[in-house]
Amino acid sequence: MRVDILSDSTQLSTVICRTLTRHGYSCSESQVLPLTSAASLGESHPELVVVCMSPDPARALLALGEIRAATTGQIIAIGAATDPKLIVRALRGGADQFVMEEEINTDLDEVLIRQNVGNARATGRMIAVLGASGGVGASTVATNLAAVLAQSHGGCLLIDLKLETGDLASLLDIDPTYTIADLFMSSVSLDRDLFERALIAHRSGLRLLASPRRAASTLRRLTPGDSAPGITAEDLRDVLSLARTLAPYTVAEVSPTFREEQIHALRVSDIVLLIVRLDFPCLRNARRTLEHLATAGVDAHRIKVVANRDGLPHALTQSQAEQALGGRLFHLIPDDSKAMNRATNVGDPIVRNGPSSSAARSLVKLTDLIRTAIKAT
Repeated sequence: MRVDILSDSTQLSTVICRTLTRHGYSCSESQVLPLTSAASLGESHPELVVVCMSPDPARALLALGEIRAATTGQIIAIGAATDPKLIVRALRGGADQFVMEEEINTDLDEVLIRQNVGNARATGRMIAVLGASGGVGASTVATNLAAVLAQSHGGCLLIDLKLETGDLASLLDIDPTYTIADLFMSSVSLDRDLFERALIAHRSGLRLLASPRRAASTLRRLTPGDSAPGITAEDLRDVLSLARTLAPYTVAEVSPTFREEQIHALRVSDIVLLIVRLDFPCLRNARRTLEHLATAGVDAHRIKVVANRDGLPHALTQSQAEQALGGRLFHLIPDDSKAMNRATNVGDPIVRNGPSSSAARSLVKLTDLIRTAIKAT
């Protein structure tokens, strides 16, 4: 796929090239052109053009018109958000998307993921699982969804993004040689081979990228000799982008810390499952979480609230829960403690260890509902 960057800003060009490369696009020096080359794009026939509006927006707007006349490819304009009129003029001038220069690291990444502009290698779907409070069973839901998708739907990666408290490896009774922290322990750039070496296969067919063995107390790049597995938000954007190229589905359990990298994972997911218990304290937390996600820019239509362990003594009914929540429940997973504990104790998802149990059947149904919802997005 041919990609051209038209820019008079060396700094922005470097950032754009790195992001495009992360998404599987080729980005050589010959593809970075000055704005004066706009009219010549008709000869190279690019399928994607990224245009930097800085440092001269007026000149860039003229170039946009020439680009639109020279190519039928997608055009992404990148400019300063300090001038609201610039966004409108850029879109009217031929741009298909506008990315704010101040948020380029996040926004360009999200545009490429959500729009998937002509990149057939990055078509994997992503499901984020988030617990509304502790003890709701979000980890159990995540592992079982990944197992079903791995067995019946072409493969699945499971990523533990709970950098401080992740326990997916323990839940699956596997001892990973590498964790997500090991991907960033050297100066070697993250690539497909390095990523795949960090994955550990489970007998269910899913492949896990485990959380750090020690709590990631800082978000900085790790260097040999450091005592804490520091991982930057940009590192995790790289991980999630690459994951989509390796499997049809990725399930990521997200931490409720709402740091930058966790919010990014929620923004770029095709579906976000918010796991709740049917009691008032948990549902109150869920409402607060939904409000916070809305202000953070997570698409409300992609958030699905799932009640786990339905049927516990003194639990709320579905109608009571929906009234307290202020919205509909997407699915209810029945309580099946005996079968669930048996599966947990042997490190096997209940959909494999107890496939005839009510919880297992419900989790399989949830997977089908998610796949249908993803197709509708």
